[in-house]
Amino acid sequence: MPDVLGMVLPNAVAIAISPLPVVAVILILMAPQSRLRGVVFLIGWFFGVVVATGLFALLADVIPATDSSAAHTIVSIVQIVLGSGLLWLGWRHWRTRPAPGKTPMLPAWMSKLDTLSASMSGALAFALSAVNPKNLLVAASAGSVLGTLGTTSPELWAAVGVFALLASLSVLVPVVLVVVAPATSRRVLTRIREWLTANSSVIMTTLFLIVGAHIIGTGISAL
Repeated sequence: MPDVLGMVLPNAVAIAISPLPVVAVILILMAPQSRLRGVVFLIGWFFGVVVATGLFALLADVIPATDSSAAHTIVSIVQIVLGSGLLWLGWRHWRTRPAPGKTPMLPAWMSKLDTLSASMSGALAFALSAVNPKNLLVAASAGSVLGTLGTTSPELWAAVGVFALLASLSVLVPVVLVVVAPATSRRVLTRIREWLTANSSVIMTTLFLIVGAHIIGTGISAL
């Protein structure tokens, strides 16, 4: 299992450092009486990653195992296609970046985060982690690798859980910060939110290119 987790570690990092969910959980945590909603957001995000990655791990088991070389070829081609998709997303993200000096516009739904109930916060986090196109591509790549452990193996689901935990660290840290240091957390979270908002295009473009190239390289090396 450690070897397989090492292969998908960049995928977990790619999900974890996405600016959007971090900004979203910070906005939730900065609202009054927000701890419960922040914790539920974290739980929803974690299980969204588990479901998306686990689903693709199960789908990987559909690949015929009678010819191991053919199965490896199929997985490699899937990796190359998914990596190419991430490169395309990186190119599109860069093309649509804000003009220099202009503040990036946040999605309209973010202005309503402070009014969400705890259950809606969890549902939003689940959707952001499980349905987001970038996360789907990254989870599909990770799932196709983790699926080689065998869907009946306890190691598979342990690996999916560890993967989801790593992918949730960026959401976990703000929640823990608010609980442990509520007096100073607002100032720190405000700075993090402002920096992520201002640099989101560069972060996402770089993320897409690096992870996309890594996934393509993994696919090519396995051919």
